[in-house]
Amino acid sequence: MRHHDPSPSLGILFSIVLIPALACANPEDALDRDAGAGLAGGSVDASVLEVLEWRPIGPWRGGKSIAGAGHPTEPGVFYMGSTNGGGVWKTDDAGVSWHNLSDGYFGTTTVSSLAISESDPDILYVGTGDVSFRTNISRGDGIYRSDDAGRTWRNMGLADTRNLSAIEVHPRDPDLVYAASHGHGFIPDGNRGVYRSSDGGETWERVLYVDDETGVIDLVMDRSAPGTLYAATWNGRRFPWTIQDAGARNGIWKSTDGGDSWEEITTAPGLPAGLKGRISLDISRSRPSRVWALMTAEGDGTGGLYTADAPGQADWLPCRDYYCSGNGLYRSEDGGRSWERVADNPNFFQRPWYYTHVAADPTDPDVVYVLNTSIWKSTDGGETFAALTTLPHGDHHALWIDPADSRRMLGGGDGGATVTLNGGRTWSSVENQPTGQMYNASVDDDFPYNVCAPQQDNTSICVPSRSDEGAIWDYQRWTTAAAENGGIAVHPDRLDVSYGGDHHWIARVDRSTGERRWISVWGENYYGTGEDQLRYRQVWDVKLFLSPHDPGVMYTATQFVHRSTDEGESWADISPDLTRADETRFEATPPSDRGEFWGLTRENVGIEWYAAIASIAESPVRQGVLWTGSNDGLVYISTDGGGSWENVTPPDMEPDTWVSVVEPSRHDPASAYVSANRHMMGDDAPSVWATADYGATWRRIDADFPDDDFVWVVREDDEQPGLLYGGAEWSGVWVSLDDGQNWRSLRLNLPVTPVRDIKVKEGDIVAATHGRAHWVLDDISPLRQLAAAGAALRGDGGGPSADDGVRLFTPRPTIRFREMVTRATFGGLFMPNPPSGVVFRYYLPGAPEGDVRLSIHEAGDGGVAGQEIRTFSSLGAAPEPGPDPIDPSDLVEPGLPAEAGANAFEWDMRYPEPVDWVPKTLYRHRDPYGPLAPPGRYEARLAVDGETYLVPFEIVPDPRVATPQAEFDEQFGFLMAIRGKIGENHRAVSRIHNLRRRIVEAIEGAAGTEGAADIARAGAELDARLWEIEDQLRQFRPSREHRAKQELINWPVRLDDKFAKLLEHAEASDAAPTSRDRMLFDDLSERQEEQIEELGFIEEGEAARFFDAAERGG
Repeated sequence: MRHHDPSPSLGILFSIVLIPALACANPEDALDRDAGAGLAGGSVDASVLEVLEWRPIGPWRGGKSIAGAGHPTEPGVFYMGSTNGGGVWKTDDAGVSWHNLSDGYFGTTTVSSLAISESDPDILYVGTGDVSFRTNISRGDGIYRSDDAGRTWRNMGLADTRNLSAIEVHPRDPDLVYAASHGHGFIPDGNRGVYRSSDGGETWERVLYVDDETGVIDLVMDRSAPGTLYAATWNGRRFPWTIQDAGARNGIWKSTDGGDSWEEITTAPGLPAGLKGRISLDISRSRPSRVWALMTAEGDGTGGLYTADAPGQADWLPCRDYYCSGNGLYRSEDGGRSWERVADNPNFFQRPWYYTHVAADPTDPDVVYVLNTSIWKSTDGGETFAALTTLPHGDHHALWIDPADSRRMLGGGDGGATVTLNGGRTWSSVENQPTGQMYNASVDDDFPYNVCAPQQDNTSICVPSRSDEGAIWDYQRWTTAAAENGGIAVHPDRLDVSYGGDHHWIARVDRSTGERRWISVWGENYYGTGEDQLRYRQVWDVKLFLSPHDPGVMYTATQFVHRSTDEGESWADISPDLTRADETRFEATPPSDRGEFWGLTRENVGIEWYAAIASIAESPVRQGVLWTGSNDGLVYISTDGGGSWENVTPPDMEPDTWVSVVEPSRHDPASAYVSANRHMMGDDAPSVWATADYGATWRRIDADFPDDDFVWVVREDDEQPGLLYGGAEWSGVWVSLDDGQNWRSLRLNLPVTPVRDIKVKEGDIVAATHGRAHWVLDDISPLRQLAAAGAALRGDGGGPSADDGVRLFTPRPTIRFREMVTRATFGGLFMPNPPSGVVFRYYLPGAPEGDVRLSIHEAGDGGVAGQEIRTFSSLGAAPEPGPDPIDPSDLVEPGLPAEAGANAFEWDMRYPEPVDWVPKTLYRHRDPYGPLAPPGRYEARLAVDGETYLVPFEIVPDPRVATPQAEFDEQFGFLMAIRGKIGENHRAVSRIHNLRRRIVEAIEGAAGTEGAADIARAGAELDARLWEIEDQLRQFRPSREHRAKQELINWPVRLDDKFAKLLEHAEASDAAPTSRDRMLFDDLSERQEEQIEELGFIEEGEAARFFDAAERGG
């Protein structure tokens, strides 16, 4: 699809006679916005959807990055990979800015590993997946290769490995590559191990395999002897209700023949003998016999630990089973034959299944880093450590160190990627990567509306959907009541008040005062507590909402439904346990003398709390109709406000199904849609149901989704019944025009990223992605009109067909929105605003035979077209430069797209510009422009191959202003009058230039004659008189060919610039002109008339006599 913005920079300036202003439409005469031109039912190619386009709105705040590397010879170039759909990014300015490389190439964009070939840095390998094993991990689709520094990519296989933990490339052969697979994150599978390719990824062979439950979590290569590799195996696994982080086959393996054979060295002297957890490995490149291993492990029950980092700073605690362990940083000086534990700092083993990373300095063998919530550095071989204190974010997963300059590093963590060039004294920002992992979207009732969400590993955050300042600037964001995980509700009548989940608590925040009040259902701190001791079980992304019928009523859910009528000051439990409550699924609280359960560490912060309500909603049609869905596979309904509940679970919904969203119909109280998945049980299939009888019966509506891509959310359009939108893990957004019977992709230009939530607001779709922050699909009127017409989307890949017909969609009422230019407009991070003009979307079934024209008219009457405002053409050309002024009102402007398929064109809502030359007159400030069309009714006519398609549309005032229509009309008339005066000025100057040209011709024609001197003298006197007039009409100094805007300040501005500035000021707000503006207009007009009148006298007098004398020979 081609989008074109017909801005006033066409090299044409416009003029038109004053036209009476338009009256606003009466409400009873509202337009039929569901209708478009040519929108009959029947089949149309799905490419018609390309009339729409997604728009990012941010925020610019990084999400988790666990992979990255720097270019070996270009110090400013780094690459980083972001998980969960963030993709691959590149910076060429050391982290000041990043741009995406993977969009359009990757099938999944969760990046778990990345390597650059040292022998050919244009060759990159990227492994997909996620090995920081939270419950929100996303599967990958193998390994990708680029041969041109990331400009293009190819998938090189290994899709079934799902999560690639590490990649090593031979230092002298870029086609010899090793990839480590941890495998499926939730179930056993047979694709784990180390894979090797000797042909650049074209083919692979597995060279190390342990078993179906134990994968390879780390892989390192000795760069001085590339045939030497070390691998760490791990059986880490997630369940919906707990985590497994240790096993008997976890250990360290070594190969000295390039992977042909492997020796397990887990039992080497010095390593702990018991159960082991996650292990990280690295080699000191400057002393390759020195190998590092960071691990959690069982202890032998002897010894003890200090309560601080160094002896003498704290007390020694004798060993107890629940805190003594074999956890440690182990160092080998002989290539892994023997080991010594050099550090056991507890800071290194916080949630070790999530972190556990060691990085050795490549130039100094005594320098080593340990990554966890912070990064700790040792300069004495691991004996002592100090934390790096200048990092911009916590929770660290990756550290690349330049082998030639160890001061140059790239760090990756929960907040994104960050670069240092000075050894960690300073780091680049993570506030320049729009890779946020959003759990949901909450949209308020402000104008423009704001989108709020919890961002994983950060805070909640709100961003505007558009800005008055030309773009959405990063500084315009703010935080709200929720934390990184909870749902958010904004009070519709008090927009500064929000409610949000913060881990297993709930808060109310007043943004105007900054006050935060805790209003939890039960405020007890449950950290470290298993579900067997919880009073209330609550999902990680806390659910809460305000009743659509009464914002004074708030609901939230645990295993029960809770209601508050006093903003959380008190709560009533209004349901029984609405989950399966299978106690075998409850993670137990660790006993006081033992900390192991399937391993060595636990979670117990609420992420794995099971048998809880994962979705709750109230019908917007009928108050008191409540729906719930649990994370263990049950759906309940209450039709009496919680007085009684009925289990209406679809019969084919299996236990342990996560019901992510129950969406009550926006139009029918008996209808609802359920989105669910079992991906944490190893089943990625989509599961979506619909009911029309309060859950008595269900039908599946998921047949068109990919078989291996589960659906997070389905929402119904709030205007068109049965128009549905779905959000999936990897295939993006989908649309159904027929209540779920058929679905077609609506991903369009949306990046490949998980879509966790969808909201419909004011004719837009808002998508919360878990890896690329928030996106908006502006103006879904075409979808509503297609659905209302009963159209069917044909997705057979055949493309546009002549049978589809021309379809011109009716634009939604366009708000007369003003965008200011502020200081921020000149720099900083920003996301685009939506189009500020009227966007016409149309579909052509084939290439047109001739010119396609779109004309904008004032509203007609009785079938008669209103006065034409502007016309745009697909074949027209801009006027050529010339000496005479041009009236744009007489022109057909070029630039209208007319390709087969989807097209879009934006009219800037402006009438033609003043009469001017080509190229245009230079003005000191803003060039004069055509006035904005006032609010009212208009028509658009699309002429294609002899047929004309007409749609009415409206321009409406900004809802924040209360300007009466009469003032809009008065302002419009005033602006048109100013425009006319500017045109008069240009015409007068053109008359002067024509006279001057004739004077020159007359003088040249008289050359050599007896009266030549007299003619030259008289011509100079006449020219001087003309300069006096032109000098009042416009500032002509310096010469037109060599002047610039700010150079004009050296001389007084003249009438043209004075009128232009008056035009700018009079249009700056939606208001009638001030009395002083009218006085100034009258004064300028009088001065202009004096000059133009004087010009007329000269033309009829002195000039006429001069030319007559010149013709007679002097």
